[in-house]
Amino acid sequence: MATQTDLKPAKISSEMTGFLRNVFPSLWTGGFGFVAVGIWFEWFGQPTPEGQKLAIVALWAVISVLLPLWTRSLREVWVTDRELIVSSEGTQVRIPLTSVREIRESRGQKVKTIRILLKEETRIGSKIKFIPAHQLQAPFTDHPVVKDLRLRAAHIAVPGMGQQNRLP
Repeated sequence: MATQTDLKPAKISSEMTGFLRNVFPSLWTGGFGFVAVGIWFEWFGQPTPEGQKLAIVALWAVISVLLPLWTRSLREVWVTDRELIVSSEGTQVRIPLTSVREIRESRGQKVKTIRILLKEETRIGSKIKFIPAHQLQAPFTDHPVVKDLRLRAAHIAVPGMGQQNRLP
């Protein structure tokens, strides 16, 4: 018999994921581009040396390319007792927790990310990267979402084998 948590997935990715993935890169590129053009044409009343102008335009170009590459890989993620539900660009994939190979989290970044590495390739790849929903966390400890995912993945029953401690 299914429990209530089996039936209702809990969202573990941040509500900001859609904004960071779809809106922020365009806002940043447009806003910084406006400033870069303003500096180039001296709209702000301050003369700027040519070297600084070139540096600002180069910085704008590089970040405008890298930012969408970074944010495009962000996913929206829900979890049940037995599976992850991952959404990416209109595609929703259900991934059994038994398919999880490793769970990693970024350390020392302002925006924390969690990466789930899978045993096999899926329609959205073999890696899932997401920003977890904000929760208070003691310094130098695992994020509560990471702890929960590791616990769920490590203790899931494998058919014919019972409970398994699968992850380190």
